[in-house]
Amino acid sequence: MPWVSTRPGPSSSIRISATSARPRITCTRRRFWSRTYPRSESSGAGQVFSTVKLWRSLNLRLRHLRLLWSARRDSAAALRARGGRRILVLCHGNIYRSPFVEQRLRALLDDRWEIRSAGFHHRTGRSSAADYVAMARDYGVDLSGHRSRQVDCREIESADLVVIMDRRNHDELCALCPQTRGKIVWIGFGLRDGLPEVPDPWGQPAARTKAILARLNRATEALAGHLSGP
Repeated sequence: MPWVSTRPGPSSSIRISATSARPRITCTRRRFWSRTYPRSESSGAGQVFSTVKLWRSLNLRLRHLRLLWSARRDSAAALRARGGRRILVLCHGNIYRSPFVEQRLRALLDDRWEIRSAGFHHRTGRSSAADYVAMARDYGVDLSGHRSRQVDCREIESADLVVIMDRRNHDELCALCPQTRGKIVWIGFGLRDGLPEVPDPWGQPAARTKAILARLNRATEALAGHLSGP
């Protein structure tokens, strides 16, 4: 029965639907938390699983904040402790950031340095995007002949310094070769504006990619300045 009650009026009757929505009034605090962490519609095991996913996400964010907080200090310590001049530059795919940094460091440093780049992506032999190759030429970097490589733990262990781009690279590196934590240098540790990392330009619009490339170049020049010092 869709209608449950009627209320007589002076000239007509007003029907009240049992299924009509009643306005929900919540306080400001409750409304904020319900939007920030919406309650799961599932119950039982599904709700427990959602809670576990939430806590894992929060723990990952907190761990990354600690990493970024100590990135400059740890990078400076790695530079002081280096025992040679072999530099390995890493990013996820080895088609955007790491090959650019590799070539820029070769141009900025003398011939005593041995510089290579690689990535964690399982697909090898990939080339850089044509528009990115054109942008890199503005900095004297020719990526037209570059092909991606996948890094392994032996190559990481043989390096004196391992330059990474962001927190994802840090996680991938430590999962592959955890004993090399003391060699890690964050590419942006020498920059005082923003975070000590440079994001991946993959899939970004041209304007955003140009901005990332400009920051990557400034970070590489700052790193070269530290490496050229006494």
